Amino acid sequence: MKIFNAFKTNTNVSNKNPHSLKIYIDKNKNIIVVINYYYLTFSGMGIDIGDYKKLSYPYTYKELGAIVKETYKVAYSKKESITFEERENSIPSFKIINSNKGYLTWMKQHELISIRFKDFISVEYMHKEYMGNKRGYSQHIEENNEIEVKKSLNISKNDLGKTIDYVYY
Repeated sequence: MKIFNAFKTNTNVSNKNPHSLKIYIDKNKNIIVVINYYYLTFSGMGIDIGDYKKLSYPYTYKELGAIVKETYKVAYSKKESITFEERENSIPSFKIINSNKGYLTWMKQHELISIRFKDFISVEYMHKEYMGNKRGYSQHIEENNEIEVKKSLNISKNDLGKTIDYVYY
């Protein structure tokens, strides 16, 4: 069974969890896949409520693709969006993993690849931005020669792993 079959049959995929998956890569190439869920109050905004999976280096393309698909499957099986109460009672993954240290510390230690699901899978590198009070990961594809790769929802685990590697390097 392909993990994405249920996703393909949903005609309103833009409002179904997961909003996106965030792949954080540390300096040792360890992977943390974080689920961003839809949150009803902010239309189109994904939030991290502490659901994640880890993959330690070394790993194969197939193992990398597999953990992304497994994490997607977990998120897809949850309800459509996160409630205010769930949001208020959640702790973001970076605080759980990073011993409650702040987001700037997390950013210094991790690169980010964003994966979004629509009628296709979009894999995109997100660069770090430190301008005034605007800090975080951002996408400015044209300005930074960054790439976004779009693939079929039926992509194999191995090919998904290769795509993530291609976008990262």
